[in-house]
Amino acid sequence: MLVFLYLEKKKMSVLKLMEWRYATKIFDPEKIVPQEDIEYLKKCIRLTPSSYGLQPYKIQIITDADTKKKLLPYSYNQRQVVEASHLFVFANFTEISDEYLEYFYRLKAKVQGKKFEDYIPYMKKVSAFIKSLSPEKLLEYTALQTYMALETLLIAAPEKQIDTCAIGGFMPDKYNEILGYPQKNLNACVVAAVGYRSPEDQNQYLPKFRIPEEDLFF
Repeated sequence: MLVFLYLEKKKMSVLKLMEWRYATKIFDPEKIVPQEDIEYLKKCIRLTPSSYGLQPYKIQIITDADTKKKLLPYSYNQRQVVEASHLFVFANFTEISDEYLEYFYRLKAKVQGKKFEDYIPYMKKVSAFIKSLSPEKLLEYTALQTYMALETLLIAAPEKQIDTCAIGGFMPDKYNEILGYPQKNLNACVVAAVGYRSPEDQNQYLPKFRIPEEDLFF
């Protein structure tokens, strides 16, 4: 707790926050992230950049214990799924319809005080690009945007001293089945456990490791 108060007082830089965070493997199941902090994370994720700004994904935030237990065996029994306060499931679109594009550009026109008709030529251009992709390539394209949203969560959470663990090791088909995603044209792409680290998690005491700058940049 004293560490958290110290971090809050220091208003740490992004660099310091990234040094503080790590992939938390053991969460304290008794500690629940306040809803106001979840709302903050949602606001940050919403502002994530994406190709054409389309945000071709949705994020389901799961707190229900029964649902977490159902997902656990299809997450290779990674305990973060049930022990973390919240489970964020990032689901990419399996299709981007012309109806979605019209909804998107009508909303954009309204927010930016412009006419929808002004966006129609550009909307048609985007539609042509989407239709040029095979179903497999479209799924790949939307998944890449989804990972950008995940990264925003991983970077924003430390500001509130919230721990996270990105989970790519799970069975998407089973997640899709349990969460009813096929009916919504969604696909479970990546998962993030969100909560507070347990003192039992030994990873937090290890020195931060990354490839040296001289080997990473050229």
